[in-house]
Amino acid sequence: TTTTTTTTMTKGIHKPLLDGDQGEGCDCAAGCGDLKMPATKISNCSDVDVDEDEDMQMQMQMQDDTRNSKVSTAVLFASSSSSSSSSSSRRLKSKSEPKSNNDNDNDKSAVAVDPDAAKKYIKSLQDGVKKRTFPLSQIPKQEQISTGRTIKPLKAWKGHWAALREFLQNTIDHLHLMDGVTGRRQGCIQMNVVTPSNNNNNNNNKSKKSTKNDHDFDLASISFTCNREDICKINISTDEVVIDQLYTYPIASRALDTGVPDCTKSSSNSQAGGFGDGFKTAAVALIANSKKKNEFKSLKWSFYARKECTTIEWDFVGSTREKVATFEKCQVLQVNINKRSMKSTEEDEILKYHNQSVASVGKGRGCSGCDYIMRQTIAVKGIGKSFLSEAIPRLIVFWDLNEPSLLSMRSKSTRICGGDFIGPIDLQPPLFNGVLGNSLKIKSGVFVKGIYVRPTKIKDAIMAFFGDRLEVSGRDRNEIDEDELIHAVTQLIGKCNNITYLNELLLPLRGEQIEENNETSQNSKRRKRITNNNSAIGTKSWLLQSPRFFNRVIEVQKDFIIHTVFQIPIGALFVSKKTTDSKDPFINWSASFLAKHGAPLISIAKGANRFLFEEVDRYELTEKCVSILKQLEKDRRNSKGKSNQTQTIFRKLFTFMGTGRAKIVFSPEIAVAFVHENSIFIPETSTISRDIIVKVLNVCHSQLEGSNGENYSCLLQSIFEKVPATSRDFDTELSAQVIDRAKEVLKEQKNFLVNTTKEPVKVSHSVVKPGKTSHSIISIDSDDDETKKITESSASSSKNRKPSRNEQLVPTTLAHLEDQIKNVTKAVTSKKRTQDGESKADAIIPESLFEDDNAGNDTCLRPSSSLVKVDVSTAFGGGSVWFDKSSAEKVKSGKFNNHARIALMRNILEEAKRMVISSIPSTSDLLQRVMVGYDAKNDTYEAFCDGHQIIVNLFSYMPKLTSLSPSLSSHRTLIHDFVIMVTHELAHFLEPHAGHGPIWRDTHMKMMLEVMKHLEGSK
Repeated sequence: TTTTTTTTMTKGIHKPLLDGDQGEGCDCAAGCGDLKMPATKISNCSDVDVDEDEDMQMQMQMQDDTRNSKVSTAVLFASSSSSSSSSSSRRLKSKSEPKSNNDNDNDKSAVAVDPDAAKKYIKSLQDGVKKRTFPLSQIPKQEQISTGRTIKPLKAWKGHWAALREFLQNTIDHLHLMDGVTGRRQGCIQMNVVTPSNNNNNNNNKSKKSTKNDHDFDLASISFTCNREDICKINISTDEVVIDQLYTYPIASRALDTGVPDCTKSSSNSQAGGFGDGFKTAAVALIANSKKKNEFKSLKWSFYARKECTTIEWDFVGSTREKVATFEKCQVLQVNINKRSMKSTEEDEILKYHNQSVASVGKGRGCSGCDYIMRQTIAVKGIGKSFLSEAIPRLIVFWDLNEPSLLSMRSKSTRICGGDFIGPIDLQPPLFNGVLGNSLKIKSGVFVKGIYVRPTKIKDAIMAFFGDRLEVSGRDRNEIDEDELIHAVTQLIGKCNNITYLNELLLPLRGEQIEENNETSQNSKRRKRITNNNSAIGTKSWLLQSPRFFNRVIEVQKDFIIHTVFQIPIGALFVSKKTTDSKDPFINWSASFLAKHGAPLISIAKGANRFLFEEVDRYELTEKCVSILKQLEKDRRNSKGKSNQTQTIFRKLFTFMGTGRAKIVFSPEIAVAFVHENSIFIPETSTISRDIIVKVLNVCHSQLEGSNGENYSCLLQSIFEKVPATSRDFDTELSAQVIDRAKEVLKEQKNFLVNTTKEPVKVSHSVVKPGKTSHSIISIDSDDDETKKITESSASSSKNRKPSRNEQLVPTTLAHLEDQIKNVTKAVTSKKRTQDGESKADAIIPESLFEDDNAGNDTCLRPSSSLVKVDVSTAFGGGSVWFDKSSAEKVKSGKFNNHARIALMRNILEEAKRMVISSIPSTSDLLQRVMVGYDAKNDTYEAFCDGHQIIVNLFSYMPKLTSLSPSLSSHRTLIHDFVIMVTHELAHFLEPHAGHGPIWRDTHMKMMLEVMKHLEGSK
């Protein structure tokens, strides 16, 4: 059967018809009522003028074309493609300015190709030919070149896709079919798809013989043209693919050398590669994978040099190498090169391209595309079907995209889109507008420079990147670095060209929203749950289909998403709804105070992304208020007078109480008094009354650390004696009198205690005997403004009490040590030895617990910090770590930088624990109580045991970590240090009241001896 195309020409009307097609009425403004072909889109027939003489010529030409080619043609346009490839369509002239063009809006007519862009593109191809020109006389008439590639199956090159990728990549890059600025096909290039007529009428008839004689293909033919001139043509048959690429000078045989660099590849960021090693590996793969089934027929490259009337053929074959010594018999890839004069049939074939080139470029305007043509002929069983089903969906050059559905990067040029884009495959049109079947669709995946690399990281999405933002890694060009991919995606998100669309896609991250319900009343509200299944556009938010991957994007672009995309003010704090609904006076005041100073409190909706909207707790809320108040106080610091006097007064009072580091801040901004760390924040008052002083001292005594209770009570007594209840002017003179009187009261109280003892004792640290009263005689220097901290100490139990019988029985054998371990293990597993019953796993470990180490007069007691248990990510080694408060805040805010060192040291510590368990298996239960700590404020202690767990301070070991190598063999010294430290603290655990005395030393030494025996036996 033959499908012919006829064209009806009238003044101002262009309506091509297909034979047998009923067509439909023309909807032009003229209302002509004629029939038109649905596939041809002319938006307004009255806007088109056609010269009548040209009409007749075009009509006759089209009739000749349809007689010679029994095919039906579908024309697809590039982003700037302008018109149909038919000669009649190209000759139309528009009276009005062309409308703005949209690639995927099939209801709009195509806009004319930019002639300047077309000329510039053709000029670049001509320059490329000049750059690659060399005397063809250098090529011998016959030559056999061995590539040195052994023909054997390659695991990553199974099937036909990998080989087709390499061949097509050479073609796409050599002809610059892809635009490195937009990441799409060149705007001046049109893509035409042709299918044999018998395929349209009878899909079951796939006889190659009946069609190839007429059309040189039996599946499809794809051509790329620029300004009516062919640039590339691909004829696809069931078992053969023929690629004709024009403007391609014969390639020198140097390209067959292994590892030879192509300078065009290294000098361009918009090309995936040049004629390098890839095509040789592709040839090996095709031959090797088809060897058993005898599917490989031939692989030939033909170069036609019309000006020199020369043909050069490359034939890729397998050459047998016989067995030599231990080297097996095998085949290697060999290329047979033959140079000869061009045949007449080849000249006739080139003449078809020549006529188009002359019509497009004109005579005397440099070389034309047909002057130098390269033809790749790939004959492998099933290669044509693989080309359609595997290659076309994986190469962007064949695509026409639905641009409004994509997230594209803003371009620096005047073009609409950037080179990088992400989009859903479900919203993309079928390839070639369905001409080859609606089932032929784009494949989701990660694309680099227009070529598929690996499966997508976002479900059912295209992730395409151009330029040098993302490079292919791996020997087989099928992998990318995930960190680089994250960086590329975050760059795209941050430079997105459509923030409104991005907002719609990311809206589910905000969770449950409040909307106006106009159906009931204007002021009423209803809750609308926006989940990942529903976005603002009523479909699934394709961008959020892979939460694990996108959460990493959020880590980098968190501020951009919150403030730019969602338009949330900078400085806003996110709190739970429970916090915003709280009736706590401080919460209510802080909300209004922070909003006034550019940090409003925003309630986190139900279902909101927890990585994007991190809730602040009361401590962080207080800290934010304090930072603003300190800045306000700094601005007012220039004003001297009563405020400075007030600070001096309270500093003297706090010093006497033992809290000299405490500060008091009066501010008119404060409505509710509160405490943060060592500072007390009080509403500003014009006078300082006795009532205010007493309240501040009460807060200082109850909320701040270091307050001495005895000094506090003496100071209160002095205030009530010296300051009248009606006093409103507490100045420095009066404060000095109050402190002097408090010192006197303190002396009186001490003298009172001494006089009541039955037998005065002059030593402050003594053994308490029955019937006696202990006391301490402490002198107070009345001339010193800062009173020393007064403490009462009791005698050390390990030093002053009589040793028990059990303590006299020092374990001198391993059996005694094992019994002690067994008894302690039984006790800790049957009783709750923690101070709080082990019910508060996340409780703060105060400094006082360090003293439970009971290390006697030795140097185990060092400066320490309160530790907070923090759940950490795998970057820290997982689980939990006890941090000091400052480090804990850095970890939660993501500003902590030592996570790699901590993870490595935890592995080293685990190795030390395994070494101890291997030496003394009975310690396995006890060693589970060894916890990891990080006290960045103190490096003077390595670990401590508080009676129910052992905390190891990794910070003190940081200087000993001289290498970041993950190999434990390079950290043997540090492992031995950890063994000594663990057994040291384990001995305290076994003998909690022995301090560093002989019982503890004996226990520690027994364990160390067992470890050394084990190490010697394992050599």
